[in-house]
Amino acid sequence: IEATINRDFSVSHKITLIFEGLVSNIEYNFPSEIYGLKVSNEYGDTSCSPETGVMGTKIKCSVKTDSNLANRTQIEMKFNTTDSVKKAWGNYRFESSYSVSMPVDFLTVLVYLPPTAVLASSDPSESYFPEEGKTLTDGRHILLYWEKELVASTEDIKFAVMYVLPGEPADATNFIVTLLAVIALIAIMGVGLF
Repeated sequence: IEATINRDFSVSHKITLIFEGLVSNIEYNFPSEIYGLKVSNEYGDTSCSPETGVMGTKIKCSVKTDSNLANRTQIEMKFNTTDSVKKAWGNYRFESSYSVSMPVDFLTVLVYLPPTAVLASSDPSESYFPEEGKTLTDGRHILLYWEKELVASTEDIKFAVMYVLPGEPADATNFIVTLLAVIALIAIMGVGLF
């Protein structure tokens, strides 16, 4: 799983599913509405359609893998979301949940923060969940990386990251408080002069 947080607070997701053996149908559930779905099959053809419902989006795929090319199925899904990043206490919080409907031997998750973003806390481990993640960089982005082995089909896989964007304009509430303080100061000076 790769999730890239964009400057406009949308998130680009890339999910690669690798199955041992050949698979003909796949259903993948994502907990929010998605758009811009693109799917590719490393060893054949795949057609997918997203169905949005109350519980998020169900991606249904029909898979045709050429058994002469491989003895496995490898599907890559790319899509975007607009509701994965929320602002909280002057920080931004990315939170996403990835469903697992069958046992997974090995899972990796990589989250790219926007360029110039930094983790919200001076102690990096307080800025992301699960805590066993690692921080990396590609020279342009801070990356958060997790690995898990033997994930059960009943396990809910959630990831969260708190970050800030240095140099961002102050919140509207900070502006209003500053404006009220300046008005009060001018009023006090006016009364003093009078």
